[in-house]
Amino acid sequence: MTPDQRNYYLDMVERNRGYMVFEDKQLVGVVTYLIGSDDDKYMFEREPWVVIEDAPKGHTVYIDQLVSKDTKNVNLRREFTKLLRKIKGEFPNVTQVKWMRAPALFRKKGVRHETGTQTEIIVHRKDIK
Repeated sequence: MTPDQRNYYLDMVERNRGYMVFEDKQLVGVVTYLIGSDDDKYMFEREPWVVIEDAPKGHTVYIDQLVSKDTKNVNLRREFTKLLRKIKGEFPNVTQVKWMRAPALFRKKGVRHETGTQTEIIVHRKDIK
C-alpha cells in the first residue's frame, strides 16, 4: 500500500466513512464510502486516493474503495451486509447504496442489479434487512 492509499484509508475511517472488516481479530479489509445525490459526478472525477467532502444529508451512499486480502472471501459479503445496516441506522436520509465497480462476489442474489450496467449494483433502503 502506498503512503497516499494509507492516508486515504486512515482519513476516511476517521471521518466515519470507512468500515473495517475483521476476521479472527485481524484486519482483513476496509470499505470506504461517500454520501451524496445522483448528480454527484465530481466524486468519481477525482484522483482515487484524495479525500473529498461529501454531503452528509444526501440520499445516496457511493461505495468508493475496497481493499482486502481476499475479495473472494465470503466473510466480506457478510460484512458488507453489516455495513449496509450501519448506513441505514446512522444516515436516515439515505435511500440507496450504489457500488459502481462491485466485485462479482457482491453481485449474487440479495443484491439488486441496476439495468443497463453489469458492474453497478444498487441496494435500496427497503431491501436492507
